[in-house]
Amino acid sequence: MANFGACFCYSCGLKVTFLLVISAVCNEALILDVNLTRQEVTTFLRQPVNLGCYATTTSAGSILEYYWTKDNQTVTQSPNVQAFDGVLVVTPEKDSDFGTYECNVTNGMSSGLCRISLVQVTSTPGDPTTGCVNVSVLMPVLAVAVFSLLLFIHLVIQGARRRSRDEVLSKKSEDSSLHSHEHVRMREGSCVIEEPIELHVNRRVSRTEENERIQESTVTQF
Repeated sequence: MANFGACFCYSCGLKVTFLLVISAVCNEALILDVNLTRQEVTTFLRQPVNLGCYATTTSAGSILEYYWTKDNQTVTQSPNVQAFDGVLVVTPEKDSDFGTYECNVTNGMSSGLCRISLVQVTSTPGDPTTGCVNVSVLMPVLAVAVFSLLLFIHLVIQGARRRSRDEVLSKKSEDSSLHSHEHVRMREGSCVIEEPIELHVNRRVSRTEENERIQESTVTQF
């Protein structure tokens, strides 16, 4: 009876110990955040990029440890590769820097593995087409740009109208000057024509007077 009680107590102790171990393991579970961890990251040569491996643990006292590997080799610190726990900053300098990086994380009781593919983009980087901008700052800039454009168009139209008006006035002035010159020429031409006629008449008159005087003198002599 005593042996049975001892065996029963021993089995109870093993059961309690086993349950405590299971409870401790469950309380220190490792959780990988698949929403924040990107499976594929694209970049260009000599363009730094972050490879993030995000995980949490249910135990507040445990510490997460990270180590990175590539092609079954541990990634070492270098000028173009810097490891900051769960974030690996890679500045690819050659084609071999691209590929699959593995993030191994553990809290001492459990471990996890994340694979992140670093893909090279062959086209040259351009201006970003996405992002956020403060509209309250952008609106005054757009207003000034639109006002400047409208003012420029107004000045161009006014300049064109002014040039057209000047051309019309200049043409009218030239026409008026031409008419005045023609009128003067006509007057000068009439004077030239009238003078010989007047002189011719005077000569005829003077000759008639001389004939009359000669006749009178002849009559007087007889």
